[in-house]
Amino acid sequence: MENPLPQHVTLRSPFDVKDLKKLEQVVGDFTAQRKRASIMIRGFGNFEKKVAFLKPEFPKQARAIQRSLVTLVKDELSIPPHEFDLKWRPHATIAYGNTPETFGIIWDYLKLRKPRYRLDFDNITILTKPRRYWKIHKVYELQC
Repeated sequence: MENPLPQHVTLRSPFDVKDLKKLEQVVGDFTAQRKRASIMIRGFGNFEKKVAFLKPEFPKQARAIQRSLVTLVKDELSIPPHEFDLKWRPHATIAYGNTPETFGIIWDYLKLRKPRYRLDFDNITILTKPRRYWKIHKVYELQC
């Protein structure tokens, strides 16, 4: 695989941070005060017929974590939210960077499937992009 993007549901759009240690502390303190939640995967979606994704449904508790995280980054790190963060559409990317032809093949395959399963929303992970690809920097477990 050329770009092994770690599996994830994006909670906050990418941003540059000057003080990674402060971000680590802020996220660590945040997750120490938040409880795990369950999410449901129900189907597939796409962005502009280029990106295919799983469609997770977040209950109120899990949505509140996302909104609080966006506010925390703004308040503690002075990084304003992106439009994506305010109009958040939870998704877990499974294929991206497709041409119309390759996307059609992928989408035809996905249309035959009906994913329906529960997942634990049990951590918040900081991803970094030191060069060309995203990688896991640090994982913070949510509380039981």
